Order: sequence, then C-alpha cells, then structure tokens
Amino acid sequence: MKKSKMVFEFLQEASLFQMLPGGGIDGTNALAGFGAAMIGMMFVFMVIFIAIYFYLAIACSRIGSRAGVQNPNLSWLCPPIATVFDVAKAHYWPFPVMIIGYALGYLLIAGGMLTPALMILGGLIYGAGLLIFVIMAFFVWHYKTFVAIGRKGWQGILGQLISVIGGVFMLLGAVMIALSPALAGIIVVLGTILCFVGFIIYLIMMGIAAWGQSGIVSTTPSKMQVTTRPVSKSPVKNPGKMQVRARRA
Repeated sequence: MKKSKMVFEFLQEASLFQMLPGGGIDGTNALAGFGAAMIGMMFVFMVIFIAIYFYLAIACSRIGSRAGVQNPNLSWLCPPIATVFDVAKAHYWPFPVMIIGYALGYLLIAGGMLTPALMILGGLIYGAGLLIFVIMAFFVWHYKTFVAIGRKGWQGILGQLISVIGGVFMLLGAVMIALSPALAGIIVVLGTILCFVGFIIYLIMMGIAAWGQSGIVSTTPSKMQVTTRPVSKSPVKNPGKMQVRARRA
C-alpha cells in the first residue's frame, strides 16, 4: 500500500503538465500563445502583401511607359487595375456595375430576414456584379494590355485561367465532401495548389511584360535604322535625249 502511494505521488509530481513551462497549461497562457501566433501570421502576410504591391506597382508603371500612356505612375494607386484600364482604353461601365451590384445585393441580403428569397436574389446580384468586373478587369483588359505592348494576349490571362480552374476544383471538393471526404480533400488540395501556381504565373507574366523584350518596333528617329543607297557616279551617256524628254513632259 505504501509502495503504490509513492508511485502515485511520483506520477503526480512528474506529470506532463508539471513538466511544461509555467507549471502547466491554463486558459491565460493558451490564449496568449494563440494571440502571439496570430500576430506573427498577420505580420508575415502584411510583409508579403506589401512586397507584392510594390512589385506590381513598379511592373505596371513600366508597362504603362511601354504603352505610351500619359501618366504611368497612376499604377501606384491601384495596381494593376489602374494600368490595364488606361492601356486597354477601356470604358468605365464595369465600375458602376460592380458598385450597384454590391449595394443592391447587400440591401437585399439585409432584407433576407423577411423572406429567404430576397437573400438568394441579393446574393445572385452581388455575385453577378463582382463577376462581371473580374472578367473585364482581369481577363479582357489584361488581354488588351499585353497586345498593346506587343506581346501575346494569352500571356496576360494564363495565370488567371489556372487560378479559375483551381477555384472550380475547390468548389467541386466542397460539394463532394459529403460523398467521399478523402477524395474531396484531395480535390481541394489540388485546387489550392492550382490557385497558388496561377497567381505565381500571373506575377511572372507581369514581370516579363514589364522588363522583357518588347515586341513593338520603335518609330522614334533616334532608333530608326536608315538605309542609304549609294549615288550612282556613272556618266550620262546621251544628255541630249534627256533634255528632249524633259521638255516633252
């Protein structure tokens, strides 16, 4: 009996919770650790966001200069939308469509407390307005921008297409999760990878468009290649006939 009591006291003294820093895990320590982890993740994401923002702003400014826009530095306001809108000579109608779709959709969703039909209609209107703007800004305008600087138009939308395929895979995985959780998880992971790869390809293509060799032939006098033909120094064989032809003309 005494021996078993000693074993119990030893286990109690050397338990996992007693061996952890601070004498164990309590609610305060767990919450502090979670908060520190969240702050660290937010800091990392903020650094990545700022780096991508500066990269796109500089690249879009370079693209605007190549396209000959009046103020290529507008890309710093909202890269890449400001640049592709200017270079593609696009109309402004997608902006009010997105704003109206957002406002009307939000109001209908808020009114969904009265009837679920309003919430569904609001979601459809909101999604339609956002989808139209995304198609115009990230597909049509990017395609025209790359063509305007002498590159293949498909290069401007390749990354977006891959990301869209990844999004379809993720949506398909979410639908299939009730049927086959394992297969759905694989599909979601594959879709996530495709979205990430598409975004990386987009950044690469923007860099190639900004600093790669342009397909536009410059027409400025300093860069034009002027070819001259040597003047013939052979003597005129019969100047008299030339004078007669000139008088008849």
